Amino acid sequence: MSNPQTLRFFRSKLPHWLVAGRAYFVTIRLKGTLPAHILEQLKQQQEDSEKSDIEKRRNLFVKIEHFLDASNASVRLLDNREVADMLLESLPWFESKGWTIYAAVVLSTHMHLLIRNKQGASDKLISHVSAFKSYTGGRANKILDRRGRFWAHDCFDVWIRTPDKFESTVCYIANNPVKAGHVKCWTDWPWVQVHDDVLFCLKN
Repeated sequence: MSNPQTLRFFRSKLPHWLVAGRAYFVTIRLKGTLPAHILEQLKQQQEDSEKSDIEKRRNLFVKIEHFLDASNASVRLLDNREVADMLLESLPWFESKGWTIYAAVVLSTHMHLLIRNKQGASDKLISHVSAFKSYTGGRANKILDRRGRFWAHDCFDVWIRTPDKFESTVCYIANNPVKAGHVKCWTDWPWVQVHDDVLFCLKN
């Protein structure tokens, strides 16, 4: 595989490594869903992502998912059906910016996306995710009759290095509701979306 072309590497709350032409696995979470020590571990892992041991990164991601799934009821705002519907209905905005959404899922405290920009705007990932969060956070607050920050300040994103990883990420996103015990088959979850071009990843 050829060396990836880095478009941008920068830090806000978390580091972000944006690479030309690649798909990204993006997690957007609600405010208050991860403790500070887990965020610090995530920051360290992402800053040293090329050198980090794969097993350590996998274990950290399992920890993150555990905290997101176990968050108390006060932050499980995406359980509201109207809010979850609104989030999926808002995804075409990404497409208007050149992003193909290969897979997406909405759970109680977070949503996952697998997206790639085919118009050469991969360096806009974080600004586009931020705009999506601003718009949907405002709409969600109106639906829930609440105020204050809806989403956590940052998102975490990983560019996909290999075709095998791409396929496994499609499977992971689609089957997240199954793993969480909500349904027995991913097709039974109302808030999951898989692009027709990658449905083959889900066929045994």
